[in-house]
Amino acid sequence: MGVWIPPGAPITGEMFPNLAAAVSMVCEEGQSRWMGYAGGKNLPNGMTITPRTGTYLRSIQIARHGPFHGEVFSDAPHARAIEFGSPARDLKQMLSTSHKVRLSKTGKRYLIIPFRWGTPGSTMSGRSMPEEVHQWFADKNGSFVVGSGDRRSGTGAYWVSTRSPVRVNAPRYSWGDRLRKQDLSAMGIHGVSARNMAGMVRMQNPAPEAKQGAKHSEYLTFRIMTEDSKGWLSPAQPGKFPAKQTAEELRRDAKAVVEEAVRRDVQNRLMEAFQ
Repeated sequence: MGVWIPPGAPITGEMFPNLAAAVSMVCEEGQSRWMGYAGGKNLPNGMTITPRTGTYLRSIQIARHGPFHGEVFSDAPHARAIEFGSPARDLKQMLSTSHKVRLSKTGKRYLIIPFRWGTPGSTMSGRSMPEEVHQWFADKNGSFVVGSGDRRSGTGAYWVSTRSPVRVNAPRYSWGDRLRKQDLSAMGIHGVSARNMAGMVRMQNPAPEAKQGAKHSEYLTFRIMTEDSKGWLSPAQPGKFPAKQTAEELRRDAKAVVEEAVRRDVQNRLMEAFQ
């Protein structure tokens, strides 16, 4: 959002305070509307963004470049894919590119893929557990990280600069209770839903005995992707254009606000000139 001022024009925010305030207000309104779409509000084109972690929503910021110029932007790595869409992908290609790859005893490459689950009513995940599952964890032992180490990457890669093997972070865990298929069956949950949720754990961060830091939990399941795995194909995703939609709305709605601000500032300057 900006108002074009001729280069070198002796116009400042102090001279046109209403205009400066209008530009600031429009930027804040743009941020608010964009964040609304990022949080799951229906877009006018009929699409909806399903929040998973909240990273995209939190990435929407305002940059101010002077009293009459502000920018609303997202620096999230996946913001472009949300805006313009993404082609179909074979996720198994990560087995050739990720340093986190592991090797099985038979020399097969594999990755352990975490899937995050939201609590009932949560808007921060594409997968939400039913209330029965959430209640099941209420009196169960959580899992948590107890330390960190490293391990050699299963890629067998070496750093060019040091000629040493590539090593990756390898946290150490204390595992608590895991949701089993028989637990899900007792809740009346069967089939694909039970298969997807089986093995779920509640990760506590920090560990229960930690005395400092805010505690929070997240619910995860883990799946193993190997070279021989079937599926793991991510379909093409169409663009949802939340930033474009926000810009079009502001372009329409801000015109009257800016014009009124300019009118008031010019009127004030004229009144001062003739006093």
